[in-house]
Amino acid sequence: MNKPPFLAVLALAALMVSSCGKSAQQSSQSAAGQQAHATTPRIESRIVKLWMIGLSNRRPGLDARKANTVGGGALDVVVTGQGTSWFEMVDIDSNGTQEKVNFLWDVTNRVMYAFTHDPVKLDDGSMADKGLLVAQYGEGNPEKRPFGSGVWMYATALDTTATGDAAGTLFGCRFDKDGNETECGTGKWSRTNNDFVIETKD
Repeated sequence: MNKPPFLAVLALAALMVSSCGKSAQQSSQSAAGQQAHATTPRIESRIVKLWMIGLSNRRPGLDARKANTVGGGALDVVVTGQGTSWFEMVDIDSNGTQEKVNFLWDVTNRVMYAFTHDPVKLDDGSMADKGLLVAQYGEGNPEKRPFGSGVWMYATALDTTATGDAAGTLFGCRFDKDGNETECGTGKWSRTNNDFVIETKD
């Protein structure tokens, strides 16, 4: 088996106007927007880089078995081809507590998935405790996404949808091959092509 690239698991601007009245108004709106952005809970970018990129050579564990699903509810992933699944205990947020992580290497589409239901600390101190999913593209993937790039997302509300595009509210970020965020926002996980569809940008 080829070595699966790992995943796993993250921040963003303003304008000006010549008129004094408009400038003051826009300045106020911009400040409010930046404040809202600053309080958007997300995984710390350092964790994404260390956890995902640092484990890019991860191999299936001893308990690996054939599987084609991972996650659940709004974060449910079903792969169409051959997959290998296993569990590991990983301290995702570096807080001293290990989380139980379900890994799935999609052999056919060359994507590595990781999912946990255990609480993961976000950058504002709150917890992602309703499910966290990370997907990272491997070399030679059919979507022609850059090797090492991917997306992470967490559920902000519980959901048990079983079919079709998963319902529920998600927040997540796309990241490049170096682990830098390129696009963030609320959206949904589409089971049609296993991709995070951002509907409202942050």
